[in-house]
Amino acid sequence: MERIIDFEIKEHIPDSFNDSSCVCNIDEILKQLNEKYDFTFDYISDSGKLDINFIPEGVLTENEFCNLFSDIDYDRFISLWKSIPLVSSIDVLSDVCPAEKLNDFFYLGNKVNCNFTDYEKFSNALVELGIPENKCSSIIAELFRMKKSKKGIKNEYEFRILFGIYYENVKDFITYKPTININLADEKILKAVFEYLGISRVSETIKKVMLMRMNKKLSDIDFELIFDNKNIEFMKCVFAVKPQSFRIKMNGRCNHAEIVFVDEGDGYICSGGVYWK
Repeated sequence: MERIIDFEIKEHIPDSFNDSSCVCNIDEILKQLNEKYDFTFDYISDSGKLDINFIPEGVLTENEFCNLFSDIDYDRFISLWKSIPLVSSIDVLSDVCPAEKLNDFFYLGNKVNCNFTDYEKFSNALVELGIPENKCSSIIAELFRMKKSKKGIKNEYEFRILFGIYYENVKDFITYKPTININLADEKILKAVFEYLGISRVSETIKKVMLMRMNKKLSDIDFELIFDNKNIEFMKCVFAVKPQSFRIKMNGRCNHAEIVFVDEGDGYICSGGVYWK
């Protein structure tokens, strides 16, 4: 099965996603794979969702997310979420919120966007990656300062400067690239994130996004039509305009597997790993 996965990654998936001149028909690819093998392949995109482990707590406390829960369970949900250093499965939280609701809005992220993260959980992750606490504090302070001034880490050079000699520790787990696809994000996610980031005229901005993406796929250029000048650059650090990660799930006689793909930028899609269930 691992040889099959490796072959199909090389044969079908990267070419379709990396070639900007072709339109990727994922349904057709899956149809071919399903006819070829005696197990099934399913395509799952999480790019419009929020990383359950590192979503800023301030986003969780916005009204849009509070409304997902009963008044009794919401405090339990926040308490449980804060008590678990790293959620290994979204099902862990299903006792306080129906799994289907959680899966509509959250996913287990492949890499953490340092520009949009919960600072306490992010700091704990940095310590686990071998970064001294005093360095963690300075990294968090710099990220907080940049967020407050509507700036963010925008390129590899700035990313290396931020982490210094600890760059090698974090490069496989942390990114400066946006992970939420603005073309796929649910309206509730947009509202909660916009409110958390202090975007002015939130309702008007959301209506603009929803209307524009009904007619076309939003691009980086469209950010200038959606956000005011002081927010444009930081919004590009939070929102992407194409899928940043997706999964192809295999269901068969053997252990189930999920292939995770990650957009490394410049049109290059790589496999983030094969996860067996």
